[in-house]
Amino acid sequence: MALFLQAAWLIPIFPLLSFLLILLTPLRRNRQASGGLAIALMALAAVLASGLLLTVAQGFHLSADGHIEVHALAAEHGEGATGAFAFPDANVVQRVDWAPTGSTTLQAGIYIDGLAAVLLAMVAITSTCIHLFSLGYMAHHSRQSDFLPTFRSSPRPCC
Repeated sequence: MALFLQAAWLIPIFPLLSFLLILLTPLRRNRQASGGLAIALMALAAVLASGLLLTVAQGFHLSADGHIEVHALAAEHGEGATGAFAFPDANVVQRVDWAPTGSTTLQAGIYIDGLAAVLLAMVAITSTCIHLFSLGYMAHHSRQSDFLPTFRSSPRPCC
């Protein structure tokens, strides 16, 4: 379970890597290779997002020092709850010092709570399904690997 919490930052990296590899390498000319790479990396992101969702649903948390903790959900919302709104504790918080500016430092990072985990899984699974569908839909198109429209040499009449 610790793998999914620690590898949460890879979920958006895999589709980006697929885009860059298809754009900057000769894979762009090969329909099967570019489609297979895009689907494989998107499916890998969907597996990581689904695993992250299951890990978050079970109450696992990644502490700031990198240790995995289990928080009981019933204990958090049991007796003594005030009923006031509060942001939920994040299951994954990873920060990187991004831009030191004098006495302060701007930080960039990820914050994943339950809602973010649900959205990550939903978007990754839907994107994988769209990749699979588009591979068949664009099968007979000459520029399938880059999904760019073909331009006609003569313009169509407007009416």
